[in-house]
Amino acid sequence: MAETVLWYVHDRGSGHLHRASAVTALLDSPVVVACGPGVHAKARHALSVPVRALPSDVPATAEPTVGPWHHAPTSPEVRARALALADVVRAHHCTTAVVDVSMEVVTLARLMGLRVVALRQSGRRRDAAHCIGFASADIVWVPQCRALEPIDLPIDGRWRFTGAFSRFDSLAPPLPARGRAQRLVVLLIGNGGHGLNVERWSQARPPDGWRVVVAGSADQAAAGSPGRAPAGAVDVVGHVDPVFPLLADADVVIASAGWSAVADVVAASARLVLVPEDRPFDEQHVRARALSAAGLALFRDRWPTPQQLPAVLEEAMQLEPCRWHDHYDRRGGQRAAALVDELHAS
Repeated sequence: MAETVLWYVHDRGSGHLHRASAVTALLDSPVVVACGPGVHAKARHALSVPVRALPSDVPATAEPTVGPWHHAPTSPEVRARALALADVVRAHHCTTAVVDVSMEVVTLARLMGLRVVALRQSGRRRDAAHCIGFASADIVWVPQCRALEPIDLPIDGRWRFTGAFSRFDSLAPPLPARGRAQRLVVLLIGNGGHGLNVERWSQARPPDGWRVVVAGSADQAAAGSPGRAPAGAVDVVGHVDPVFPLLADADVVIASAGWSAVADVVAASARLVLVPEDRPFDEQHVRARALSAAGLALFRDRWPTPQQLPAVLEEAMQLEPCRWHDHYDRRGGQRAAALVDELHAS
């Protein structure tokens, strides 16, 4: 059996799966994806490579984590997850692991004798678990340009900055809309939790000259496809798949600062307003402030109200999407696949 790459996908949020979707399709190496119950059904649908389901590692009763780790309570659930990962390694003859993300899985893979690529997300990550995990990796992969990613740890030759990328990078960049009576703003909310008052927006009216679509999360008050709202109303559409046509039609997208949301909006060449949600290690806040400081996006502490939206749109329309060209070349996924193939072949 050929030596295989194990790609571990974290359970929470959608960016981890979107990265796997974009990069595994470009690998020359054989790969198997392992993920927990929070994502494995979506992974089976989205990926063209083998997907192995892992059991939940959340204890039935809350247990403390001892030591420097983020999640390592004494529990049968954690043991079952580790044993299932080991079974995947054995069954598929895995010799390299890409871990997106878990410092515990990085360390476990290292101790099982695998080569390891540890993904480094944005945020403040000087805690002991991250330091141990990154020190244990053969490659620390940062899916962003160096100039746009504040790093609070020493960097050495193992660190690779591939630039960001989107699952939509293979699609042609959208052409500017011409002769359209209304501009479009999309309020794009993520699956990891959000602070947008969807009910309030569903009862609001768009600013003059604008159409407003609220899209993204399956827990919204309505679901369907764009265009179902009565004339003059905000359109709350819920989950949209694929979302790229909607983003490509937008003049402005107001979104959380999740990695995937940012990359997808940039791939669609829309102007970007970021409203970071609270995430561990201040991931979204650090990302949003860095992109705002570079003049690539607007930063807002909270989602605008319908009354505040006209002023936000007026400022957002001053952004120039072409400024992203120095930081986003649609080849980040290829660079990521190349670094995994290079390590796996070593």
